[in-house]
Amino acid sequence: SLLRHWLQEMGVDVPSPKRGFSLLLTHDVDTVRKYRNPLRTAASAALGRQPLRNVGESLASKLGYCRDPYDNLDDIIALDGRVSIPARTVYFVMGGGKNRHDSPYDLNNSHVRSLIRRALASGAEVGLHASYDAGLHPECIAAEKAALERAVGCAVTGNRHHFLTWREIEDGWALVKAGVSWDSTLGYADVAGFRLGVCHPIPLFDPVSLEPMGIEEHPLIVMDCTLDRSNYMGLDEEGAFRYCVGLIEQSRRFGGEFVMLWHNTTLAPGNGNYHPRLYRRLLAHANEMVA
Repeated sequence: SLLRHWLQEMGVDVPSPKRGFSLLLTHDVDTVRKYRNPLRTAASAALGRQPLRNVGESLASKLGYCRDPYDNLDDIIALDGRVSIPARTVYFVMGGGKNRHDSPYDLNNSHVRSLIRRALASGAEVGLHASYDAGLHPECIAAEKAALERAVGCAVTGNRHHFLTWREIEDGWALVKAGVSWDSTLGYADVAGFRLGVCHPIPLFDPVSLEPMGIEEHPLIVMDCTLDRSNYMGLDEEGAFRYCVGLIEQSRRFGGEFVMLWHNTTLAPGNGNYHPRLYRRLLAHANEMVA
């Protein structure tokens, strides 16, 4: 806007861009179940690695008496459906990964297929959540994307790396080769804000080959765990709310796209964290800003 102002002062007519404030609501689906095996949960609780109450919840969900806490897609769909301003919703789903930081799920599983169908039926998009393994070995991206497309039944064009592990910008060519045209990985894990200095989608450029990459980057502005983890920002709920509101207002000021990431795991009921409340408050605040 400053450059446009200077040019206009020099008599150069530079029209203002026609764009308005919008939300990009994203959810990384790192895992679809909190509990996989009641016996394993019991053994872990006996070793003091998790609360004893998890044993009963694990057994009850296994027997069908209650829903697994991470099986909360319908709740998230309902939350995002309350947004009355321009918004897109994207679920980034994993297609593989063998690293210890990956928790891949079976895309052929009927439960996982049902989750994907419900996401698409809600009007949301499904993108690839490239694994931690793929961050180390970009050549894995194509196979993971192909596996996801078989499960989805249509082309997948978007991506976000698990743990935000896109390490070298030139590795983006593996995304291009796999048919990915847009990405939303580039954000800081340890602090929320404008890593790329903008709140608009931008074309990525390879600084090594000096070529445009053909990838539209939607810079990640705020991620849930960035706010509350003690090794990151360590904010309480009110501090996190005020900080995020400041970022939202800056994005709105420049007609930007506010890109936010809340995992299905942090929005799970009974997690003992403030994120389900915070997420609701932020969506409500965004609605009020443009009412």
